[in-house]
Amino acid sequence: MLINLIFLLSTIFNLSTDKDISILTQGFTNSEISRENYVINNEKDLKKVWKEFGIQEPFPKVDFKKEIAVVITHKENIGDTIEVKRILNKTNKIIEIRYVVKHKSDKLNEKGKEHFSYLIAKLTPSEPKQVDVNFIQENFFRPIAADTALGQIPTRANVIRGYESMYVSEYVPIDKGNTWTYKVETEGKVKEERQSVLTVSDGWSVIDKYFGKENIGIRIDQSGNILVSYDGSVKNFYTPEVERNLVKRDFSTPAGKFNDLMVVTIPKNEKFWFMDVYAKGVGLIYHEHESPKGNAKYSLIDAQVRGKKYP
Repeated sequence: MLINLIFLLSTIFNLSTDKDISILTQGFTNSEISRENYVINNEKDLKKVWKEFGIQEPFPKVDFKKEIAVVITHKENIGDTIEVKRILNKTNKIIEIRYVVKHKSDKLNEKGKEHFSYLIAKLTPSEPKQVDVNFIQENFFRPIAADTALGQIPTRANVIRGYESMYVSEYVPIDKGNTWTYKVETEGKVKEERQSVLTVSDGWSVIDKYFGKENIGIRIDQSGNILVSYDGSVKNFYTPEVERNLVKRDFSTPAGKFNDLMVVTIPKNEKFWFMDVYAKGVGLIYHEHESPKGNAKYSLIDAQVRGKKYP
């Protein structure tokens, strides 16, 4: 019915005290970047990056007993620069770095070589050896730009709207930078989980963690079906027998009260039952399922969607 028969929207995001970050260096390199964003917790690996990127600045002093180094890179547009907006401390072991990529008109091509932008910084987490760092790019892009030429042709207007499935995407917004936090209740246990849209490419939105899997692609097709891409295959998120209804009634979660809803569910049976509640302009606000493997409830705590925060 769902991936692994369990609907898990992984996310751990809670606005709290910002942590300081110290920029060690930033610039451009014509070396091929093998990884996008990652954490370095020892001097040997940091020296390796310094060498691979061809950094001419003096090697910095980092106390890896107390500090960690983070590497943020970008290789889509030549000349773009990276700027860290804020550091959010969720717990002693979870830190979120939110950054933006700013476009520059400078042309840095030299002898046919490409230049990739990078930023290397250090920060002091409470648990440097166990910290989990999540990188979120905050630039706002819709999966497909509005008011395109194709959308302006009257005979194709409905087609492009159908292709975009804007009706469904208003309830399932999968724009870059969107983030949701859920309270998860399973068999007497309570925790928080986070889901963030990392990138958007060719209509596919890439989610950091989804259904216990990483870097899952999500797209809404011309019929309003939600598609997921993982393990080299593309599948429907929901099977045809689900019931999907638009309803106007109040539904409250810790993130607020919502009344323009899309409810997706199936009739109760002995094998598996679930109900997903989506709010227009927000996304999934509630999920509940029952199965032989256990029951679970997900309630939206907070979110940042298309530049708007909830609550």
